Amino acid sequence: MRSLLRLYLTITLTAVGAFLFIPEVSWAQPVLQVGVGYTAASVMVLGIRRNRVCFPLPWYLFAGGLFTHSTGILVEAVLTRTLNNQASPSLADAFWIALYPMLFVGMALIIRRRSASRDWAALVDASTITTGLGLLCWVFLIHPAVLSSADTMVGRAVVITYPVADVVVLAMLVRLLIRPGSHPRSWSFTFMVSSVTAFLVGDVGWAIIYQLGLDSGYIWDHVLDMTLLIAYVLFGAAALHPSVRDVGEETQTTAVARVSPWLLGLLTTASLIAPCLLLVEVYNDPRGHQ
Repeated sequence: MRSLLRLYLTITLTAVGAFLFIPEVSWAQPVLQVGVGYTAASVMVLGIRRNRVCFPLPWYLFAGGLFTHSTGILVEAVLTRTLNNQASPSLADAFWIALYPMLFVGMALIIRRRSASRDWAALVDASTITTGLGLLCWVFLIHPAVLSSADTMVGRAVVITYPVADVVVLAMLVRLLIRPGSHPRSWSFTFMVSSVTAFLVGDVGWAIIYQLGLDSGYIWDHVLDMTLLIAYVLFGAAALHPSVRDVGEETQTTAVARVSPWLLGLLTTASLIAPCLLLVEVYNDPRGHQ
């Protein structure tokens, strides 16, 4: 299985590297993106079966999410390149958004299985970090979309859905990472977390470009698309690695939870986001707060 994993990574990462040199107008670009996505989804199903995962439902959900998200790229290519339909939102957004419910449920099931009992401390820590980062999303991404007059109501709803869904995914990701007493961080777990992180980075990057009305240019377009492709590849690798059997296993532990320096730093940063935003607002409009 490990030799198959190495072969898969070699082929897919080579394809991701080649993507940087494909012209944007070429049909090879969406074909390669969809090919990598479908390959990752297929490999996930293969890995689930070959590794005999005892609780496969989350991984099937992840594979379904990759398939629908990749299909969204194909739909967008047909709409824009063949039908010359540049309208936004489009049918492609429905396929892209379909990824999120599958991520939500899959990650929630893994969190549930990995938690032998309710861990209120971890829940509070995750809520603190997510609330702080969610506030940034509200100020810079969600609120501007709500006030936008350039889009239709449906358009604003679609634009808002992406950052809101990203905040939910972020909350679950943080909850997974700060779970004390969980299994050692296996390669499969690391691949999965890295894949979700790559999805979030790519989504936030596109959202910032959209909200600021920037022309990202050829290089940045390709970099953001490659970030998505890497997310596909890593999810496939997570299911192919033999340690996938341990990711959703329940853990019983009596170890005392300790606050690590990185977690303490995250909690401190998240707690300071709100007052820092208030200071920025006062600095920019002092008369409104007199």
